[in-house]
Amino acid sequence: MADIGRRGLRAESSVHYEADISSILEALNKMDRIAEPVLQEAANLIVQAGRELLESEFQYAIDQQNQISFPPEFAEHVMEVVSQAPFVKHVSAKSFEIGFDFNELGTVKELRRAFHQGARTADGDVIDGPYEGEELAEPDAETRHLFWEAMATGKSKAPHPHDPAKSIRIPEGAWEETKAKYIDIWGDKAPQWLYLQFGQRRWEPTIQPTNIIEGFTESFNQIASEIFYETVNAAVEEAQNNIFTAPTEHGRRLTSSISELGPSGKPRQAGQFYPKFKGR
Repeated sequence: MADIGRRGLRAESSVHYEADISSILEALNKMDRIAEPVLQEAANLIVQAGRELLESEFQYAIDQQNQISFPPEFAEHVMEVVSQAPFVKHVSAKSFEIGFDFNELGTVKELRRAFHQGARTADGDVIDGPYEGEELAEPDAETRHLFWEAMATGKSKAPHPHDPAKSIRIPEGAWEETKAKYIDIWGDKAPQWLYLQFGQRRWEPTIQPTNIIEGFTESFNQIASEIFYETVNAAVEEAQNNIFTAPTEHGRRLTSSISELGPSGKPRQAGQFYPKFKGR
C-alpha cells in the first residue's frame, strides 16, 4: 500500500469535553442529592452519543471513497475498531471530562507494519508478516507500485519495470490474500483510518481526504454540552420537586430534612409546612 499523502502532516488527535461543575454541585448538594451518580449518568450518555457520532463520521468518509482505493475489507475493519473505540472518562467531585484520542485507532507506525507484505527483500526472502524496515529488492517506490496497482485493480499481470516486452504474473487471489494479511497484522487497530483523514494522492487509485477529526470535534463538543446540561438540569429540577409534597393553594409541606436553612434560620425539618412563596 502506498504511503500516506501529505507526508509528515499531523493534526491534533485528542478531543476533550470539560464542564465546570462547581455551581452544579452546589445546587445538588443543597438538596441533599449525591452529585456523582448524576454526573456519571451524563458521562455515560455522552460516551454513547460520542461513539454513535464517531461511527457516523467514519461511515460518511468511507462512503466518499472508491472501493478499489479503499476496499470493503478495510472499511469493515475500520468500522469494527471504531465501534469499540475507547473513550476516557474523568468524573469526580471536582472535575468532569470526557476524552477521545484518535491515536487509539492506530498510528502511522502501525500502518507501516503492513507495508510491502509479500514483497521480496534484498537478501531474497519474501516478507510474510509485519514489515520491520527490511531492505527491499526493489528500492524505488514508483517501480514497486506498478505491481501493487495492477494487483489491486484485479489484473493477472503487471508490467515489468525494466523490460517493456516482459510482464510479471500476479497469482490468482493475491490481492485478497494481501488484504487479509494486512488486517491480520493490524489486529485490533485500524491505522488505515489515516488514509480517510489525510487522503492518498500520490498514487492511483487515490483516496479522498475527509475531515473526520475536525468534524467529530465540533459536533462532539456541541452534543456533549447539550447532553450534560439537559441531564444535570433534569436532576436539579427533580431534586427541587422532591423537597416538598404536592403544592396546595396555601403552600407546601417538606417531606424530608435538608441542610438548607429555613426562614427561622434553622435547618428545615421533615413535616414543616411553608406557606406559598416565590419559587416554591
